[in-house]
Amino acid sequence: MRRNFVTEPFYNTRDRVGSWAPTRVISYSGSRNALGRILQEVSQIILVTDEVFQEDEFVLALMAKFKARIMASLNIEREPRLLDVEKATIGIASPHDLVIAIGGGSAIDYAKVLSLKLSNIAIPPDENTRTGIQPIIAVPTTCGTGSETSRHAVIYDHRGKKFAIRHWDLSPAVAILDTYFLQTAPTYLIVKTAFDAFVHHLETFSLKCEANRFTRYIAVYWMNTILQAVERFITHGYSEGCIANLQLGSAYGGVSLSNSRTGLIHTLGESIASQIPVTHPDSLFLFFEPVFSTYGDWFDAEIRAMGVTSFTSHEIICKWQDNFARCAANAQAVDCSLVNRYELVTAVCSDTVIFREHPVRLDGETVTRIVDSALKY
Repeated sequence: MRRNFVTEPFYNTRDRVGSWAPTRVISYSGSRNALGRILQEVSQIILVTDEVFQEDEFVLALMAKFKARIMASLNIEREPRLLDVEKATIGIASPHDLVIAIGGGSAIDYAKVLSLKLSNIAIPPDENTRTGIQPIIAVPTTCGTGSETSRHAVIYDHRGKKFAIRHWDLSPAVAILDTYFLQTAPTYLIVKTAFDAFVHHLETFSLKCEANRFTRYIAVYWMNTILQAVERFITHGYSEGCIANLQLGSAYGGVSLSNSRTGLIHTLGESIASQIPVTHPDSLFLFFEPVFSTYGDWFDAEIRAMGVTSFTSHEIICKWQDNFARCAANAQAVDCSLVNRYELVTAVCSDTVIFREHPVRLDGETVTRIVDSALKY
């Protein structure tokens, strides 16, 4: 079924600006219990969990109560791979009504790709055609990826190469945010995933063409809120208010990403992660200061022009460096001898969209300086 003008969530350009947020976000103390009410209304459920929460008390109780309705329960032990998803679909014969994902971004992305495969939709799907997949409910157990509200999914193909899929039908119908799932999370995990969410907002704010008033005002509010919440969390420890703000910051980051795209920090981070084993937040932190410094003056001027209160670019860089250091979450050491510097620079220089969207003039020489600064050449 082709989209019509009413349902078409179009891309933003200089002359055509719009926004769409199809996911219903439920966020309050004990919101996880809303799952029980939802499951009473459906009969064929597929449950996806990650290895951290497969033995969680709430998850086990949910599975026991709705055992007759859960037609398949899948546990994800690693980042999603297309081959794993294809194998899982073989054992799921009956039509389903709903897919529930409880876990981090990998579990949620797995559920999205699984939904496509169960509906016999080609990977990647045609973005201009409705897929007809059944609803997805996302229950994130981290506070950074934004997958709980975004139209994106990241998965490894049959060659072991990571690639992104995007389609508006992949936006979960409901995202349930409950601080319960983060009450025992280690400090470094909270800080690193919150940093991921922060960079989502920073980059969607800073796009030259695809940014718009909707994403920009969301970004300013949540950049400030995330920074303040992380500092309070590190200083005073766990509090439900801090974690709830970080969860919402992640969710709204997913909304902004769906209406725009990421920028140079993510492009470089994902490129280096394809060469060496490094976590996603660590790869972003590696390039954060060198990239942000190229447009710090532009950022400060834009904030002033909007007439809103925000931290300066210099304050933001210093605060994140301090946050990582204070919680012993310093960026993972990168062995420069294992990194192909030429491939990093080439990956960026071949991406014409990055050059178009970077807020200030970007050329190959600048990209090389950024890479050399990050890798301490």
